[in-house]
Amino acid sequence: LLSFNEGFSKGVGSPEEVSDDLDRLARPVSHIMRLLYRLGLVETQGEGSYRTAVRIGRLMADAADVPIAYVDAVLASLGMAHKREANVCRTTDPLCDDCSLRSRCAYCNCLRGE
Repeated sequence: LLSFNEGFSKGVGSPEEVSDDLDRLARPVSHIMRLLYRLGLVETQGEGSYRTAVRIGRLMADAADVPIAYVDAVLASLGMAHKREANVCRTTDPLCDDCSLRSRCAYCNCLRGE
């Protein structure tokens, strides 16, 4: 993500504004990576698995016939706090019983010893 900070054309914002935008973008990415990692779909939560995560997102989007932005939003929402509802796939104390993906979740099944 930080590589996007280079090469922006003049007029898109100050370096501070660009960095702030990248920080906001990094937050949903971290939630998506945590979710995909817990589901056992990527090997790490870090940048080493970003390409795999993008490929998986595209496969999901194609299978559901929706834009990848929709898939991103759904995945991110499972790990992010919202004003109206609590996040489900939290960094700590995840709400596995409230998650519709729990039967397919490697993390949840390991917690339960399954």
